[in-house]
Amino acid sequence: MRRLVDEVIDMRRQEQGFMKLKVHRQNIVDFIREIFLSFEDLAKQKSIEFNFFSNSETAEAMFDPDQMEKVICNLLSNAFKYTPERGKISLTITDQTDMIEIAISDTGPGISEQDLPFIFDRFYQVAETNEKLPIHGSGIGLSLAKGIVEMHGGTISTQSTPNQGACFTLTLPKELSATDPHIEVIKSSAEEQVIAHFNHNISLTNISESDQNKKPKQATILLVEDNKEVREILVRIFSPTYEILTAEDGKKGIELARKRMPDIILSDIMMPRMFGTEMCRILKSDYATCHIPVVLLTARRAEEHEIEGLMTGADDYITKPFEVKLLLARCNNLVSGRQRLQQKYRNEPTFTVDMLSSNPMDSELLHKATSVVESNLDNPDFDIQTFAREMGLSRTYLFSKIKGLSGMTPNEFIIDVRLKRSVSLLLANPQMSISEIAYRTGFNTLSYFIKCFKDRYSKSPNVYRKEYFA
Repeated sequence: MRRLVDEVIDMRRQEQGFMKLKVHRQNIVDFIREIFLSFEDLAKQKSIEFNFFSNSETAEAMFDPDQMEKVICNLLSNAFKYTPERGKISLTITDQTDMIEIAISDTGPGISEQDLPFIFDRFYQVAETNEKLPIHGSGIGLSLAKGIVEMHGGTISTQSTPNQGACFTLTLPKELSATDPHIEVIKSSAEEQVIAHFNHNISLTNISESDQNKKPKQATILLVEDNKEVREILVRIFSPTYEILTAEDGKKGIELARKRMPDIILSDIMMPRMFGTEMCRILKSDYATCHIPVVLLTARRAEEHEIEGLMTGADDYITKPFEVKLLLARCNNLVSGRQRLQQKYRNEPTFTVDMLSSNPMDSELLHKATSVVESNLDNPDFDIQTFAREMGLSRTYLFSKIKGLSGMTPNEFIIDVRLKRSVSLLLANPQMSISEIAYRTGFNTLSYFIKCFKDRYSKSPNVYRKEYFA
């Protein structure tokens, strides 16, 4: 209903000459590919073969992204609406000398010969051609799409054979006249707006006072961005606060994430070789990296696109052009929030490992690690080598994972589990001596136990017990 109302409003604005295109030059291949990705889940749900083809990776054109998105989404939505399960939909981009051709074809019921001349007429509804796939529509979407394409100086047409499918073809000129009163030329893309906004309005001095007070401690951020200028800006933004790692695409991002285990990853979505959404999906399904927060950065604004990004496992989603302080705050909150949880887990003996995990894989690992240590409480020779062997992990993997989740080294984690157990014994068994508790929780000497206890809880075991029962 909301979409229908929006279409009616746009149609009236178009009809009365109030619609104005806000165009800027950008890569239309990346733009349409991003829309294509948002329909992939629907294709899987309907078991439809969904293909994307382009004869060029880069095709620069001037167009209004908000209006052109309505056109492409309308045509794809229709294709999915009328294509049966196990059918096929293809989106093809052809970069020509002065024009861009976009074709969307499907294997649906097609359009009859008598309906074909009127398909773009306002409120025209074609007859039902397939009992299993009855065609219902308002007759507004295609008329609106035609108007938008023609405002861009382009054309839209369709070819169809009943029971064999339909193909809608758009042709768009690469250049538009800046003198057209219905066209406003925006000279910068989302990336260029980020660069301009940062260079003209933001300095490191005005983000280094209040924002730096909230910065995480000793944190590393991995910045994954294919645009060199934007990547350099992100480095400038985060370098006062974080140790910086950079990658220019999703594949290199995965390699660095697995090798260096950063505290957070900030990634663009549209990149060569691998998109940020796919990188996020892989990292979040990997036992080694699923705990790392991922923030996706993109020029998209539609709510369904944000949901798509979050469904890949992303922890947050920020659109370009972004406010620097907002970007810093979002990333800092994710890292500082984890650090605060880790500190609370260390300082409060009643808190369990469940508070440290945000997914089932991490929860399973932490529970197993705690169980392994607890089963060796009375073994003073229990060490990292034994810990790793009983966990079935390498020492390197054990270190990076335990450190990433708890903020502690494996050795510190072992001591932490023993101290938490000692608190339980202290409070549950008032008659048990401090010495007996020390040896039952795996400490070699009483003096070392008391030192560890005081370092962690700022008081001796005896004082802790007395204050509890006071």
